[in-house]
Amino acid sequence: MRNNHQREGLTSNGQLIQPIQPPRAILPLDASGHLNLSSITGPTTGRTGNKGFEGLTYDDNTKTLYAMLQSATIQDGGSAKTTNRYTRLLAFNLANPIITPKLVREWVVPLPQSSKRKAQACSEIHFISPGIFLALSRDGNGRGGDDAKSGYKQADLFSISKATDIHNTKFDDPANPISPGGVLDPSITPAEYVSFVNYLDKTQPPRFGLHNGHTFSGQPLIIITCSISPLAFLDSLSIFLRVYCTQYRNIMGVFVFVE
Repeated sequence: MRNNHQREGLTSNGQLIQPIQPPRAILPLDASGHLNLSSITGPTTGRTGNKGFEGLTYDDNTKTLYAMLQSATIQDGGSAKTTNRYTRLLAFNLANPIITPKLVREWVVPLPQSSKRKAQACSEIHFISPGIFLALSRDGNGRGGDDAKSGYKQADLFSISKATDIHNTKFDDPANPISPGGVLDPSITPAEYVSFVNYLDKTQPPRFGLHNGHTFSGQPLIIITCSISPLAFLDSLSIFLRVYCTQYRNIMGVFVFVE
């Protein structure tokens, strides 16, 4: 379900309530404008293959479901890592379970980039407070990848408080990309994205005989040093770390040193 073009509403015991369909700009469409869910021939517009709504979080106070694409749609520059920085965050109102959830807001989120200007895709998001989210962005390197040494694995923060709401605008039509060729449309103000916690700490792991990169046996630990204020972040961060360990199952444990 993670990389489908739809998000499904489920009850607490896993029963399907109804599917939630995003705007046409995100649906995988072929050159004729027809839905294309084939894994053999990729779509012409919409979400990039295997880069769907990986990030999903919920604000219970406002009954709002937030979903974010891993990286940009095809028409927004998603075909290349050097142009797929500008992804989309959508908000759906789930207050009434008997009607189809309505898209109520939509924003552009700028993903972090490497020194070679390659976007670091986002695997997960977590609602912190109104307008503030944690984002698990990372490169594709590490154990099991082409390069054993990771360059970016972080829990970052982003704010949508000053970002442009683009829902129900021309940008929900794939003919009007938000960032053609990776260049953001000047009429759009993106979310503010800032670095927060770096999982690839360079100081603490060697104390435990651990390292980033190269072949190793056994299961690694993650050692993080950070300054967290206010302390309310600790609860959200602990949830996020559990998500990280679930996704990267070769992790044995996590130690957080709060300075």
